[in-house]
Amino acid sequence: MKEDGNDKIEKLKQLVEEYRKQILELQDEAMCLCGHRFAKSELCRMIVEQSEKKGYHDTPVPLASYVQREEIQKKVLEAFADGIFALKTLHPKLNDRDLLLLCLQASGLNNRAMAYCLGYPDIHALYKHKERVRKKI
Repeated sequence: MKEDGNDKIEKLKQLVEEYRKQILELQDEAMCLCGHRFAKSELCRMIVEQSEKKGYHDTPVPLASYVQREEIQKKVLEAFADGIFALKTLHPKLNDRDLLLLCLQASGLNNRAMAYCLGYPDIHALYKHKERVRKKI
């Protein structure tokens, strides 16, 4: 009888693990869908346009004003609300700026555009931020 009980426990553990994997896959899909929807938005087009104003990749990134950055953050976090909840649950160490960075990445923005949204004067600061986020995850 003990074996039957142990078998049931093992089957339940396997079932829980399968559900956990399915949940993670669905959360990834949700982030991708949010990113795709945001990438087609007017705000995303404006971000890309503004970030490219100064020219080539080796030139400094134009700085968004504080008000612009706050508005961008608000709209991005609203667009990714479902995915953000999942990220916060899985990785509680992530702060709002980290979550914003992950959302911007999910939308497919280039590094200059992400640096513009986060208020970084160059993409090297963005690379450092990405590295810190990787360590948190």
